[in-house]
Amino acid sequence: GSALTVGARGFEYNLTQQLLLGDTHKAGIAGQKTTEDSGEVLLLASALARGQGGTEGLHERVLPVPPEISVRLGRPNERARLGLMAQRRVDAAAMMRRDVLRPALRVLVQTGNREPSPTVRQALDRRTESWLRRFDAEVDAVFFENLWNEGDRRWRGILRQHGHAQLEAAISSVPLPSALRYRAVAGAEIRFRALADKHLPQEPHVGGDA
Repeated sequence: GSALTVGARGFEYNLTQQLLLGDTHKAGIAGQKTTEDSGEVLLLASALARGQGGTEGLHERVLPVPPEISVRLGRPNERARLGLMAQRRVDAAAMMRRDVLRPALRVLVQTGNREPSPTVRQALDRRTESWLRRFDAEVDAVFFENLWNEGDRRWRGILRQHGHAQLEAAISSVPLPSALRYRAVAGAEIRFRALADKHLPQEPHVGGDA
């Protein structure tokens, strides 16, 4: 019953997949896919983001949709199937960010200690935010290409790869006392792998989306 409101992060992959595949938002006439449509489709999203007492700028995204996917979007059952797969992958990315990468980064920046107090945790999260944003950007860059390629079931592995790449970037740039550096790096690596194995285990492919 109301128009879509876009935040400062614009048309990130989570929002874009909802607009294209979800049922939360109702598309306008131009966005209603039918089985008669053929060839590649371009999703063009453009909005002025709302901010506190002002705006957060104009955000745009152009997403190519391959012909074979375009046809399926006109079939409600197929569109719903793609939407469910996309949401599972969004949830997995959020889990990697929240439950694996962020805790590992906390261990690194506090030189190997695991359980900070809530006040210290807030300060640590501010220090780690840049690597989390880079992780989001990396996921955004590969999300739809991977989703369209349903033969690639390695989504958990892709998330682990990008998450670990940001941990390595942090290890290379975070200033650490030389006496504590080994403990900090080892603690962060151990924490990352333990949490990744717990939340995003790499299971052998036996069919279905991973």
